[in-house]
Parts: sequence; C-alpha cells; structure tokens
Amino acid sequence: SQSRYGGNGRDDLCTGGGNAGNGGSFIFNNPSQSLTITNTFTANTGTSGYCGQGTMNSSTLIKANTLSINRTGDMRIAGMVNVTNLIINGTFGAKHTSTSAQTNALPYPSHMEIWATNINLSSVGVLSANGANISTSSNQYGFAGNEMFIYVTNGYFNGFIEGRGGSVATQGAFNNGYGTKGAMISIVSPNPLAFEGNIDVRGGDGRNDAGGLRGDGGVVNISAPTINITKLILADKGSVGFSTTSGSGGNIILKADYINVTNNLRAFGYLPGNITLQGREIYVYNSILNASGDSTTSNSTVLIQYNVTINTTKATIQPPPRIIKENIFGRIKFLDRVSQYTDTGTFLLNKSINITDNLISVNSEGMFLNLTANLTIYGYANNTILRNGAACDATICQYLENGTNANGQLYESFNVTQFSTY
Repeated sequence: SQSRYGGNGRDDLCTGGGNAGNGGSFIFNNPSQSLTITNTFTANTGTSGYCGQGTMNSSTLIKANTLSINRTGDMRIAGMVNVTNLIINGTFGAKHTSTSAQTNALPYPSHMEIWATNINLSSVGVLSANGANISTSSNQYGFAGNEMFIYVTNGYFNGFIEGRGGSVATQGAFNNGYGTKGAMISIVSPNPLAFEGNIDVRGGDGRNDAGGLRGDGGVVNISAPTINITKLILADKGSVGFSTTSGSGGNIILKADYINVTNNLRAFGYLPGNITLQGREIYVYNSILNASGDSTTSNSTVLIQYNVTINTTKATIQPPPRIIKENIFGRIKFLDRVSQYTDTGTFLLNKSINITDNLISVNSEGMFLNLTANLTIYGYANNTILRNGAACDATICQYLENGTNANGQLYESFNVTQFSTY
C-alpha cells in the first residue's frame, strides 16, 4: 500500500488551520516499462478539517507502456496518465475518499486526463470519478464528483464507470447537509465504442430531514464513430434530500455516425436535465430516455439530431423529443416536440421526413408532424420560398435569412407553420 494523503486540519473551526491538506503527487515517467497496482495507492486529501477545501493534486504524472490495476488494486489519483495499455480489474481513477468537511460545494474539485492506445475495463473493474461522502457532524457539503477526460484509440468498457456526487448523512454545524453535483466524464475515440457496464454520475444525497438538499446530476459526453449503449446511463439528481425542490438533472451527450441504445438513459431532476443524441444513424430500441423534471415550469430537452436514419421503435421518451434532420442538401428543425416518435402501421417517422436538392418535404400523415419548424436549404440564396411549387403565403412561410455559411456554402433559412413540400 502507498498513501500520499494530505495532512489533517483542525476539526473544530475554520480559522487557525481548519482546512484539510491537498493530496500529494506521484511521478512515474518510464514509457517503456509497466506499472502494476496490487493493493491500495491513494493521493487523496487529508481526512479531517472543519472547513475541508483540500483537493487531490492534479500534478501526478504516469507515463508507462502498461498500467495494470489488479483485482485487489485500488489506485486513487488525479492528474495525467499517458500509457499504451490501461488494464482495470480493480478500482482506478480520481475517486475522492476524504471525510473532511466542506463549507461550499467546489465544482469538480479534481481533474484527471487519461491518454491510452488501449483501455480494457473488465467486468469486475471500476473506473471512478466519485466525490467523497461525508458522515461527520461538522460538515456542510460532500465533495462533488470530479472531472475525467479519456482519449482512447481502442476502448473496451465492460465494467462500471462511476462519478457520483458526494453525499452527506448527518446534520452539519450550520443545520444542513447538502449532496453535491455528479462528475463530468468525457470519452473520445476514433474507433467504435461499446459500453457493457453502467455509467453513473447521479448527484449526491442530502440529509432526509431539515436542511438536506439533493445534488445535481453530472455530465456524460461520449464521441466516437459508433456508440453502442447496452447498460444504464444515469445522470439524475440525488435520490435523498429533505428538500423536494432541489437537485437538477444532468446532461447526457452521445455523438457518433452510428448510435445504438438498448437500455435506459436518465437525466431526471427537480429542474430537468438534457439528453442529446447526434449522429448519422440513430436507433433507440425498447429503452426509456428520461430528461423530465418535477418542476412543471421548467423546459427540458431530449434532442435527436440525425442525418439518414432515425428508429425509435418501442422507445419511451420523456418529454417527447425535439428532432433535427440535416444532410448535405438542407436542415429541418422542429420547434415543437414530436409526440409521435414510434413507428406504427401507418406512420413511419424515418420515411416521413425527406431532404433532397432544393426540396424539403414532410408527410404529416395523421397530423403528427404538421408542426412549426425552421428549414434551411443549402446551395441556394435567392429570397424565394415555394410551397408545392407556388409562392408561399406569408401566413405560412416567414423568411429568416440567407447568405454563405462557414463552409462557403450558400443557404436560405425560413420558418413554416405547417407542412407539405418546400
């Protein structure tokens, strides 16, 4: 075992040394060598201090051929990891475990970057950016989840990815106990990614009696050519807290040419979160996408932006999605939610929206898609809008703008209140 904990501060007041010390740093700069962790290795903050404030030191640097975390291994660090192979059978990441107090909720208190050619997160492994839970009576907040940015060429994510906000179980000296925000986890790859384990960035729990607030959900942002999601992604508010009007939903963002979702994505909160799927082909099958909220006055978004194919067969989407289709010829953005998004015997969403050269048409069969939308036609900029081959009436069409976009392409944008062919 190796420990690089920060020192402990006074546990009775802030002034005069009541802050926990920052965690230490670790340097391993041997790119041709391997490093194996078989037990506990931590660089966390001090374990006590009335005001908390200590952070994990982001100056840690690991450069190695292979970093392997054995099943009995538990490595908790922040900073930079640059390896050819990262093998995780135990626990690894910027997992905060300090029990010292927090007098305010520091956003993303620690930062970690992982650059790897290959990452193998096994089914028994845990990749963690958890915030710390607090259980002592002198505390106000838990530690928020941390930032974790992952850049990987070939990723195999079969285990659990966690980044929950810290929870507070007992009343603090200021008559509160606040859960904190979940982590920010970003994963980028030039090759296809499949996720066979849950991803959890829910907010932390607060006290369930007077003064307890729920933490906000965190952020999951994944970008790759192909993304397959077969397990849960959770970015909900904390599940416990005396206040029923606390805790916002987080954000889930998936960007790929091909996206396949066969399990639930959640960003639920008192103030709702957001879910964005952006890709060439998007398939959501037998899944629930929930970015709704307890607050009826708030506006959440499930946004699906696609290029060629959208298939939401047997999906449940709360609230109904906002849909954008864009290709080389143009773009249509529905300004209203699309309430009928599952295919039926008479309604096929994918076949009902068509964009070709100088033409955008929507089959509003059953009136499901007869909605207000902004249309953009690429390659033309002449201020003339035609509806079914004739000049469009100003009560239906409203010119927005034309010009040349950043790609040097002419465009014309206008708003329509109902559909046929434009």
